[in-house]
Amino acid sequence: MVAGNRRRDRRVNLAHDAVIHARRKLIAKCAVLDISKSGARISIDQSVALPVEFTLQMSRNGGVCRQCQLIWRTDDQIGVRFSEGIGRSLYF
Repeated sequence: MVAGNRRRDRRVNLAHDAVIHARRKLIAKCAVLDISKSGARISIDQSVALPVEFTLQMSRNGGVCRQCQLIWRTDDQIGVRFSEGIGRSLYF
């Protein structure tokens, strides 16, 4: 771990459209700004209310999803920790 950086895993810069689902409902469109094995930084509209846990869908057909836990939030970005491995969501 690098001094001043609490991240365990190296992040890769990315600009990838995605959507957030919770309880079988589309919550919001978003963009994944960077990603690692353990989490991601996501750009999202500040007016969107998010649950603590949700599914991040990173492919149009739902084939690549990650279960997420909300860790931090600013006006237009959130930080998430992945709860489990890559896979199809169980929630939609």
